[in-house]
Amino acid sequence: MPPREPRQRKPRANAAKPRAVALPVLNGGSAGAPRTAIRPSRNARKRALVLIGVHVVIVIHVLLWLRFGRTLSPVEPSESMYTLETGVINAGFVFFILAILSTLIFGRFFCGWACHVVALQDLCAWLLKKIGIRPRPFRSRLLVFVPLFFALYMFVWPTVRRDVVAPLLENHWPAARPYLGHVQPFPGFSDGLITEDFWATFPGPLIAIPFLFICGFVCVYFLGAKGFCTYGCPYGGFFAPADKIAPGRIVVDHDKCEGCGHCTAVCTSNVRVHEEIRDYGMVVDPGCMKCMDCVSVCPNDALAFTFAAPPIAKSTKRGRARDDAPATKPARKPGATRTYDLTWPEEIAITVVFALAFLATRGAYDAIPMLMAIGVAACVAFMAWKSWRLAFDANVRMHNFQLRLKGALRPAAYAFIPLALLTFAFTAQAGATRALLLRAGAHERHVNVPISVALSPERAAIPPDDLDAARRAERLHRLASSWRDGGVGLGSTPSRAADHAYLLAVLGDFAGAERALRILVERSDLSEPAARHIATLMAAQGRPAEALDFIVGAIDEHPEFHALRADAVASLAQSGRVAEAAAILDRAVQRRPNDGAILAQRAAFRITNDDAEAGMADIRRAIELAPDDAAVRQQYAAALAATGELDAAIEQMRIALDLDTLDHIPALRIAQMLVAAGRTREAAPYLDIAEERRRKQAERQPAHQHTPPSATTVTRDE
Repeated sequence: MPPREPRQRKPRANAAKPRAVALPVLNGGSAGAPRTAIRPSRNARKRALVLIGVHVVIVIHVLLWLRFGRTLSPVEPSESMYTLETGVINAGFVFFILAILSTLIFGRFFCGWACHVVALQDLCAWLLKKIGIRPRPFRSRLLVFVPLFFALYMFVWPTVRRDVVAPLLENHWPAARPYLGHVQPFPGFSDGLITEDFWATFPGPLIAIPFLFICGFVCVYFLGAKGFCTYGCPYGGFFAPADKIAPGRIVVDHDKCEGCGHCTAVCTSNVRVHEEIRDYGMVVDPGCMKCMDCVSVCPNDALAFTFAAPPIAKSTKRGRARDDAPATKPARKPGATRTYDLTWPEEIAITVVFALAFLATRGAYDAIPMLMAIGVAACVAFMAWKSWRLAFDANVRMHNFQLRLKGALRPAAYAFIPLALLTFAFTAQAGATRALLLRAGAHERHVNVPISVALSPERAAIPPDDLDAARRAERLHRLASSWRDGGVGLGSTPSRAADHAYLLAVLGDFAGAERALRILVERSDLSEPAARHIATLMAAQGRPAEALDFIVGAIDEHPEFHALRADAVASLAQSGRVAEAAAILDRAVQRRPNDGAILAQRAAFRITNDDAEAGMADIRRAIELAPDDAAVRQQYAAALAATGELDAAIEQMRIALDLDTLDHIPALRIAQMLVAAGRTREAAPYLDIAEERRRKQAERQPAHQHTPPSATTVTRDE
């Protein structure tokens, strides 16, 4: 691990000292001791086999889903976010809780022995080492808090936002409430351990491959062997504090330890093991992932894993020598501090660069997920710091490459500089595109025109202020679009295409709105809202038959488009094309025979069209497949009511009311059925519930979203 070259400019008062990690083994061990080679770690192969086994289990998990169509929900800690927001207890939430509890006892064993991202980083570090590159760990004071920040953002902020911030704004600052976005009340806990849509929260290969490359090779090369763990992993934001109070520790027998430094030399977690055991008698750095390589390579077997008083219970402070340590063992000078790569001004500067790079890249073009954006931002911050040093230091080195020597640029610099400029340009361009869309959204909030009005003769009454705001927002949307469409973006932003189409529709450009959505569909998968929007715009241009054909083709290709299929079936049935409607439902059932929502739709259709026996068979099968689906329960209630079983229908609708705490329809239907049964007094409380839920829904939606979706109406998805 080469020491950093001396800086040639005049040192500043607060400048960090040149970093050099003291490894006695490099100088022949203790005084007078012969040089000893570092023996291979016996644990390295064991850990590799365990991590390979983890990936085998992952593959089996996916294959089970592909074979049976349903399986255990993803065993991924990020799934805990959905549990905290929707109350659905999934396997990822259970696993994350167990991992934190185990860390409280044994330390960060999970990270070192079971994390697939750690396996990726270890593989990348091993491959780099094979070609002669041994990445040096990047040490920053401030960026180490990034994992904790994102851990709080992912797993604490949603609850605080829902239960604390939203009520405060609603009661004391209503004007600011819309900026918080949609906040869904907590519906209570429910079982989600088994899933049919296993891949719903995972990215496709076009995102997964760059993500693995950035969080693997790029982060390892720039930031060190566990670079993403140190500066990017939000789960580590919880594991690191838990490790501080864990009794499971790597401890030293000072009578055996000779301070050779072998332990630090093999540590892939960037822990200065020889200093930790010298000062504390144990490893206290929460970055230690218990890989056990240090224990394995110790030539005197001085290290061992055991249970001891955790660091939080120790009174010894960093920099103070242990009272019970032998006098021959080196100790840090009183008041000594840990050395870092950056000065404090540089720390603050690259933290700002990290924040800006993260905001610029997260969600850019709907393609960069949060964890990938964290990895990108950390690497951009490193490159910014290295570029700064390259500009002002006479001698600059990056791993095996000398970038500048005695003030002169070396050949490696001519590769690094273009790479850095390209990285900064991409980051700035992504940030500019996101800024344009944010500004467009600000103007768009002043457009309160229901799409039903925009597509009707009533559009002549659209207020001029709304039209002006729509023009401003549409201009910014167009500027933020892909360069292929005349904008400045490298690509399109699919999630904002519906917004752009809505603005064009408000401005009367129906053909432009349809064209914008079709371009989106060509560049990404067709979504249900996009299909609905395209069909609605086609109908608005006088092509209703073509619009219906488009919808039929979309739902045949995507049987998961439940709402769109219901609209198409209803439209065909109303126009007398009952056989065509039945064929659509039959094809959907054939493609997804275990989809309760589709069976419920066919049941309702059959009962309505005088095939009650087959319809009841369908709805009972749907209840077996999806007992906790509120929509299926509503369909079952409707089927029972149609066959005269009113009391049973009311009971099923009450179950639907409890399953979905937001929808006002079940309460309204219960009231209607009670009135039909002559129980008018019992209906009044349900009417109150329906009105209260409808009021809350209206408060959460902008004015132009109030129109419910139908076969002839476009709704906007925020």
